[in-house]
Amino acid sequence: MWGLAKICRIKVFTKLFGAAKLVSETDPDPNRSGRDDVISCMTYVVRRILSHQDCDDLHTVLVAAHFSRSPRYGAKPVHGTSFIMMSLFESTNISHYSLGIYLDLKNQTIRIDSYQLGSKYDRL
Repeated sequence: MWGLAKICRIKVFTKLFGAAKLVSETDPDPNRSGRDDVISCMTYVVRRILSHQDCDDLHTVLVAAHFSRSPRYGAKPVHGTSFIMMSLFESTNISHYSLGIYLDLKNQTIRIDSYQLGSKYDRL
């Protein structure tokens, strides 16, 4: 579905983590209440163990790769005990995306949620 955008993310993940593999790609769950703005979700696993520093590094690399900061989760990564999340906008020649990126330190996965543009969560 995301074509070039997906390839770009895999390249960034491979550069930072040594390898990246898409393990799940889903469309929105119509039964999931409260998240009607989610378009799709992708879950990746990477070669090495994820750490809190990885999120900051990933955020820096994505911003340098012309992803824009989003107010959805704040302009900087949000650190929890067992997770880290960040939100960014991504623009390609084909489309624009609002992304929520969730690094799960317990399950060692990276989930990317794509949201509908114009959501109230993407505005300041």
